[in-house]
Amino acid sequence: MARMIESGDDENSSGLFSALDNVVPKGISPAARFNRMDGMHLGLKYQRHFNESGFRINSFGGYSFHSELWDYGVSASQRVFQFGSRSLNLKGGYENRTETSYPSKLYSMGISSLVMILGGDDYFDYFRNEKMYGELQLEEILSKTDFTLGFNRELHSSFGDLEIRDYSLLNRSNERRLNPVIDEGTLHSFQIKLEYNISPNNYGISGRRQFEIAAEFSDDYIGSDFNFAKYDISLDWNFDTFYQRRLFSNTLDIHISAGTSTGKLPLQRFGAIDGTKSLFSPFGSLRSKKSTPYSGESYWLFVAEHNFRTIPFEIIGFNALVERGWGIILFGGAGQTISGRDDFPDLYITDGIHTEIGLSLNSVFGVLRIDFAKRIDSQGSFLGISVPRYF
Repeated sequence: MARMIESGDDENSSGLFSALDNVVPKGISPAARFNRMDGMHLGLKYQRHFNESGFRINSFGGYSFHSELWDYGVSASQRVFQFGSRSLNLKGGYENRTETSYPSKLYSMGISSLVMILGGDDYFDYFRNEKMYGELQLEEILSKTDFTLGFNRELHSSFGDLEIRDYSLLNRSNERRLNPVIDEGTLHSFQIKLEYNISPNNYGISGRRQFEIAAEFSDDYIGSDFNFAKYDISLDWNFDTFYQRRLFSNTLDIHISAGTSTGKLPLQRFGAIDGTKSLFSPFGSLRSKKSTPYSGESYWLFVAEHNFRTIPFEIIGFNALVERGWGIILFGGAGQTISGRDDFPDLYITDGIHTEIGLSLNSVFGVLRIDFAKRIDSQGSFLGISVPRYF
């Protein structure tokens, strides 16, 4: 295999990658997911970047075998101006697809699909969205800082009385909950976003230093069926604490996110606080909140964890674990969601402030982190796993 890959570097060779390039056009990749509304969804994605001209195009299409609906869309962006690291970009697109009724900072529909098809609960609720949008993006207006101004035109509709697809690969699953309806209608809105040093989610492998501020405004003056203003902020920061002379010092990580709104916020624009996905409990979640998130018109979340690395085992002389790199992490968190909507009885609202503390055994066998969380404000505990904290 190594020889085949290596020989593929030669344009005149017939290596493995060259053979695949002859079958699958460059930029095309498969897409698949599973949920209780769409059932199995299969499709293709196409991405192409022209770096010299600054033009990018993305498209997707696929079919859901239970809802019998198609997802499809296309977007394009063009670099209009560039000065050093700074650039001005224009982006626009159209899509018609299934979307989740509340956002998640940690989990994708792909991760949720894997859990559900193995018999776990469906983390999300869903609706259909036909959307056109345009964006103006200023990259590097300050160091590592981007600014985006956008306009959306969206047509939101519920799945209605579509029967739930109750299936798991192992034929072992909890009873699937109903998919709630949303506030249907046409949504026109302006969005503003300021981002600093945003990086892809690494599920807690390493600390991050980033923040994001966002706002969205919708009003009937711009042809919308909804009238609201929504504000969100998110911060992740990593600090060195003890034993800073070591190659890897002790570290403290915090995550803060909050949001509020005015007017009548539609259900599908509520903010959310992530819980755990089955046994998976990454940093940034309330680990003792199982299976579904909390959501609300207003919300706040604060979580922190301190990585003591191998120091506790060094102090007690447990050298076998020290040599294996096992470590101790202490964590805690608190969060709350609030809603004044009494026309949706099945909202995932906190009863007061959810608080928890916990302990993790880190880098077990080098590839695993074991988490135990205890809820403070109420009964409840959690034992799960996550990716190890390395840096």
